Amino acid sequence: SVWDFMEENDIAQFPRPVHHRIPNFLNADLAAENLATLPEFQSATLVKVNPDTPQRRVRHLVLSSNKTLLTPQPRLRTGFFSTLHKNNDNIPP
Repeated sequence: SVWDFMEENDIAQFPRPVHHRIPNFLNADLAAENLATLPEFQSATLVKVNPDTPQRRVRHLVLSSNKTLLTPQPRLRTGFFSTLHKNNDNIPP
């Protein structure tokens, strides 16, 4: 499996083990930067991103690009999604 490959080749990052989750991996930030160059990302006004650690940079890029971020709620605590809107001056680094 991809999870086994990541563990065996030491590509996985914390949290470990990566099995049965969206894994954090070496160069996840670089992958996010590459995603931001795609025409689909650039033309989007609303982007759904999971709340998992490896996608932290993607969430930041969505907000810093003045897009609306849609994030599923862990364990559906307060509904299905949280929405952060563009033009928010309080984006954490």
